[in-house]
Amino acid sequence: MSGTIRRRLLKGAGANLYGQGAVAAIQIIGVPVLIHAWGLKVYGEWLVISAIPGYLSMTNLGFSISAANDMTKLVSRGARDEALAVFQSLFGFILTISGLLFCAMSVMVWRLPLGAWGLHAGVSEFAIRLTLWCLCCDIIVKLFDGLNHAGFRATGEYALHQFIYYSIILVQQSIVWALALGGHGPGAAAFGYLVFSALAIPATAGLLRWRHAWLTFGLGAARLSELRRLAGPALGNLAGTLSGSLSIQGTTLLVGAFLGPIQVVTLSTQRTMTRLAVVMVSVVTMASEPEFAGLGESPDKARLLGLFGKIISICFWLSAGVASGLAVAGPWLLALWTHGRVAMDYPLFCWLLATVVSQTMWNGSLALLRGRNEHMSATLFQVATTLCAMGLSAASLAMFHRLWTVGLALFIMDVVFLGFVLRQIHVRYGIRLKQLVYSTLDPGPILMILTSRKYS
Repeated sequence: MSGTIRRRLLKGAGANLYGQGAVAAIQIIGVPVLIHAWGLKVYGEWLVISAIPGYLSMTNLGFSISAANDMTKLVSRGARDEALAVFQSLFGFILTISGLLFCAMSVMVWRLPLGAWGLHAGVSEFAIRLTLWCLCCDIIVKLFDGLNHAGFRATGEYALHQFIYYSIILVQQSIVWALALGGHGPGAAAFGYLVFSALAIPATAGLLRWRHAWLTFGLGAARLSELRRLAGPALGNLAGTLSGSLSIQGTTLLVGAFLGPIQVVTLSTQRTMTRLAVVMVSVVTMASEPEFAGLGESPDKARLLGLFGKIISICFWLSAGVASGLAVAGPWLLALWTHGRVAMDYPLFCWLLATVVSQTMWNGSLALLRGRNEHMSATLFQVATTLCAMGLSAASLAMFHRLWTVGLALFIMDVVFLGFVLRQIHVRYGIRLKQLVYSTLDPGPILMILTSRKYS
């Protein structure tokens, strides 16, 4: 590996760690601050409202990521003109989608049946609608940051954009906290959130243009054929994004509809705690994907499966270790974090811990398919299992009115998806169940990381 590539990988890993730290800080600080400033009911309504705009982020249909990958390949070959055509085609697509989305969203926000969702019990209906409109507009503005990401990534500055992106989010959340502590409600907080985004995203685009003058924002080189060519990879990216949004925001909306905003706070806080293990393992899986890709042309299947076995083992032991620790210390940590204002639902917490292990296992397995661009069918099946989980959650909440049934539904469908991914790997690479179980339970790879000793 050349020194240049090594430096880029280290910078990218550092930027991702900074991003995970920023997200963790937002979650750890934001919960007690907003509960203190607004109270449980208003904060619960804020969680429900902020979950809705998340679906709008999928309206770029995964084109930003597929365009970024394509531009990176073209720039590495010195084909800047072709890369610019992809860049401007993406710009035209986002410009069209954002305009249509803004018009449709502006009409729908003011006609949503908030009363049917049990909202505007803590604040006025106008404030709820204003909050929702501002948060939706923020998502639309951030669609253009996908263009910034493609430009920075193609020019070898992925780490720089990651640092800027997470810094923007951190400042936005700080504005929300400051306004809330200053006595302002969700409407004012959402407006401040939007204003900063509307300033920061164009400024980031200006930085990209200043550093790489050949990346011009315009439509002169845009071609519809470029979008058609990228449609296939974009579909796979969209499927994974859709599944994640459905799982997180969908459960939030379901619990809000069936059990009310206070139970939303219970779910959100406990899910945030249990995702610590997922965040830790994601650092490993993201780093493993290029390694799997690097072995893509190698005829030595044993090397590929050997690396896969080590990644699966690390995923299992990391997630199981953190889950075990949280099972013991979780109630105490939740009381400390929320100052005792959020009650521990221990059955829910246990099922969420179980999903931590199942999710990190399928995420580590899926990294092999993603790294070799063989993840299309798996991500489509992931969407199907997530939809089934939402349906199972809705049915269980309607029948039993118990929050822990949501955790059980998520775990069941995670296990189903893990089985599908492992089946795909077995069909493609011939790995057997006995071999997989042995690799998973082998503590050697995680001990190598913890002790820095050589492992073979």
